[in-house]
Amino acid sequence: YENRQIGIQAAYNTRVAGNTIQNQTNTFSTGLSMFGGASASRNVVSGNYDGISFSGGGDVTENRVYDNDRYGITGAGAIDRNVVYSNATNINAGSGSAIRNNLLYASVDYGIFLASSNGQVLGNTVYATSGDAIRIQGNSSNVRVRNNILWATVGDALSVAADSQSGFASDFNLFQTTGSGAVGLW
Repeated sequence: YENRQIGIQAAYNTRVAGNTIQNQTNTFSTGLSMFGGASASRNVVSGNYDGISFSGGGDVTENRVYDNDRYGITGAGAIDRNVVYSNATNINAGSGSAIRNNLLYASVDYGIFLASSNGQVLGNTVYATSGDAIRIQGNSSNVRVRNNILWATVGDALSVAADSQSGFASDFNLFQTTGSGAVGLW
């Protein structure tokens, strides 16, 4: 709580579990920073610039991540069964990510954002009250979007940029739109 830069940092096959990580004081602080295959499970992370940041594999499972200024969860790997809300972007996923069975809502920009990626988005529930539920751009390819519930009230439920349509596949998703929300942008 209220560390200057990083709440907890872990590396190399470490599992960080069961912590409450809040309110790091530096403008660009990270609540939980992991690399080299470190993983996070059952943590509560809030009030930072980025909530959970990870690289080099690992997984982020069953965490509650909310009220971070930029990203709730950012990185590449398995992102599974988290509750993520009230961040600018709830999940910013890198290449090769498997984003599965998460509950995401109240993001400012994107529920799930993929750029330069080839990940899978499977079985998530995303409620976008502003911005897009899922946004894919930046020369992403071979992205799979399947079995999700996507609800947009202002932006698009599913938005795929022209540079990211190669190998894209979407099936068995449920779409709900209200207000000025749209099913998709292709």
